[in-house]
Amino acid sequence: MPIPSARRLRSSLLLLLTALIWGLAFVAQRFGMDYIGPFLFVALRMLFGAVTLLIVLWLTGLFARRKEVRSRTRCDRQAAQRD
Repeated sequence: MPIPSARRLRSSLLLLLTALIWGLAFVAQRFGMDYIGPFLFVALRMLFGAVTLLIVLWLTGLFARRKEVRSRTRCDRQAAQRD
């Protein structure tokens, strides 16, 4: 089944963005190591990645769905204990 053109364009642009970020990361690492030590650099990189991931999860609504599933399973467990 062929992908519709708008969806294919979006996929191609996201792939291009990923390649751009991946490529620029090496340049940023090289220049970043001139100014800060390796441990601080790795710590800042992990912090930036974690914050970015949390923002993406929040924007996609994954947190809300996970809470909904958790409350549903908790209610199921409580109902099973009563029986």
